Amino acid sequence: MRRLLPTSRLALPSWFILIVYLVWRSASSLGKPVARFPDSEGYEILHFIGSNDRFWAIPFVFNLVSTDDMRVIAHIVIGSVAWVWLASVLARDSRYPTTIRLLTLAVGLSPQVVRYDLAILSESLGISFAVMTMAASLTVLRSRTFVTQFLWITVTTLCVMTRPTHLIIVVVLLFSMLVLSVLRRQPLIRPATLVMLTVALWGGIQLSGNSPTSTLNFYTVLAERVMPDDARYAWFVDNGMPDIPGARDVSGYDFAGDLPTDVARIVALPVGQQPPSLMRAGGTELATWVIEDGWNTYTQYLGSHKAETWQRVRHFAQYILGPTNDDFLPLENRQSFPRQLFGAWIPWGIAGTLALIGASAIARRQQHLYVVVLAGASTFLVYSATVLTSGIEHQRHAVTAAVMVRVVALAAIAAATSGRRTKPAHASLDGEHEQ
Repeated sequence: MRRLLPTSRLALPSWFILIVYLVWRSASSLGKPVARFPDSEGYEILHFIGSNDRFWAIPFVFNLVSTDDMRVIAHIVIGSVAWVWLASVLARDSRYPTTIRLLTLAVGLSPQVVRYDLAILSESLGISFAVMTMAASLTVLRSRTFVTQFLWITVTTLCVMTRPTHLIIVVVLLFSMLVLSVLRRQPLIRPATLVMLTVALWGGIQLSGNSPTSTLNFYTVLAERVMPDDARYAWFVDNGMPDIPGARDVSGYDFAGDLPTDVARIVALPVGQQPPSLMRAGGTELATWVIEDGWNTYTQYLGSHKAETWQRVRHFAQYILGPTNDDFLPLENRQSFPRQLFGAWIPWGIAGTLALIGASAIARRQQHLYVVVLAGASTFLVYSATVLTSGIEHQRHAVTAAVMVRVVALAAIAAATSGRRTKPAHASLDGEHEQ
């Protein structure tokens, strides 16, 4: 095994690796057409509190750079820092640092990751913020300085504030902090807990102000799941949804200017968005129900149809967590790296699970494993929430979860291949010690 996997560290300075990665990633996108979509306009409007079309993390970055070309560069730079940081952290935790580092960087250069650099949407930054959160979490385990803790708080907050479903991450963190405090008989309220409670409160404020986008999303869920199915439609009508004649007969989208004024006033379409035809067909009666009772009723349906809910989560996993093509979002990136390495999600999941079990059995890097388990749980919950609360473009909406399946597996493998450190014989060029 040692002959197959090198045991020496990659003897290159970190800044050089960053430059190589940056150039390689840039080659995939720079000079190609930047893609704008109806969602793009909403990501340019920044609101830290109050009414918002999008959570603030992406608009914050987009407001720092005013042109689309510069936003693509920002995607590339932030993504490069994220993946090189993660690769360096995982390499330090493994007896086979060169292999782990190269494998991590290769995943970070996969077309499934870098293709979003050309899109003025949330996906590129969302992936990078999630990768940074993993890297920062593992970094703070090694060195609890003011800088490392500040970095962890910053990137975790950006990750949480990327999309509404990412609020699950802060809930998982708070729950884990509570459990650890009870098990260790420590005070329940500590500085880290207070910080995460503040982030959770801020996220709740963002969520309450996200009504226009939330309403639009619910209409897509109705159009995809409820209206075409007789049994579901009957259940929703029995539980309060108006039975509007003709509402089940429409499909597709209308132009925003064609939406009746009274309906438009209720649904308050996000900027740049076109209304599903169901908005017009359902009228004010359906619109009022959607605003007041839609999501609550849908949550009751999911809870009362657990087998169907689980079946949907399983059904979407195959093509969301391991996309086989890029047809769902037309972009013109150059193919600079084989897409096959990203691969299917099941082998990655099996490898990560076996590595986690192996690392637990040999009792190494227990805090590292704790981070891996939390990241895995968060990934599963975010993925599940995404496929259950979205009626269109599931692959795009859940791409961060797809990437994090690979990241969690890599982190587990790094933990499983860790070992006792021996006294270093000499230092490598990037300041790391050889074993």
